[in-house]
Amino acid sequence: MLAAIHSAAVLGIDAYDVIVEVDATQGLPQWTIVGLPVGAVKESRERVGSALVNSGFVLPPRRITVNLAPADVRKEGTAFDLPIALGILVATGQLPPESMSRRVFVGELGLDGSVRGIRGALSIARRAAANNGHAELVIPRVNLGEAGRVKTLRLVAPEDLRSLAAELSSGELSLALPCAAANGTPQNDLDFSDVVGQNAAKRALEDDARSKTAGNSSGADRSGIARSDRDPVCRGCSSEQCSCCVSAPVSGATSLDVCGRFDRRRKQSSSRRSESRASRSSFSR
Repeated sequence: MLAAIHSAAVLGIDAYDVIVEVDATQGLPQWTIVGLPVGAVKESRERVGSALVNSGFVLPPRRITVNLAPADVRKEGTAFDLPIALGILVATGQLPPESMSRRVFVGELGLDGSVRGIRGALSIARRAAANNGHAELVIPRVNLGEAGRVKTLRLVAPEDLRSLAAELSSGELSLALPCAAANGTPQNDLDFSDVVGQNAAKRALEDDARSKTAGNSSGADRSGIARSDRDPVCRGCSSEQCSCCVSAPVSGATSLDVCGRFDRRRKQSSSRRSESRASRSSFSR
């Protein structure tokens, strides 16, 4: 039986759609993953197999072929663990195929079946929201704060594979509320005061920030314009902030850390922009 599960992956700072196709046929028991998998994707066979068995499911001795489409794009990361496991359950008749429709699944699986965090959750959520055919995004609970910044998208954050499969069998998934951690305080906070020298680079960044909010002679009005510049997809984010957040996976940071630092720096710079031109001139002298 053939199963097709909708998923997504991150390439650079943008996400793209991935269809995880799983075919379980009679033959010598073996796993084959195709579609340019590298590193952690190849190792998903061991994680998914142990997660299924430890979650109480039956892993029949069949020839299992997993195709990650589009097959000509390099696949990295551990986000395909969850859709591969669900594809096996559908292909072996343990889950109904209709339970996968209009849903996107991403997440890493532990050997005990727990759903663990991934990178690029914000980019994946933005991609799922842009695709009108996807109504729900199933994502790890630890990434709920990032994905919760995207509006018009229903989120599901299961704790483990067993509970998710039970809800899929019943036909109804428990929706998760956006996590309040999106506005939390990151522990790794950097500021201009931590950078020694580089005055030209600092001034260039300040001028760039001011140019983006220019358009009125009043500093308070310019701050209002900056606050009203909201991204059409992200909840409560400016376009500038959302662009910074989606670039976090490239640098190895999390989107919450980047967004948290951006929030506080924006507040600090807004007080500077509210000063009059005369006061800034006298201060510089």
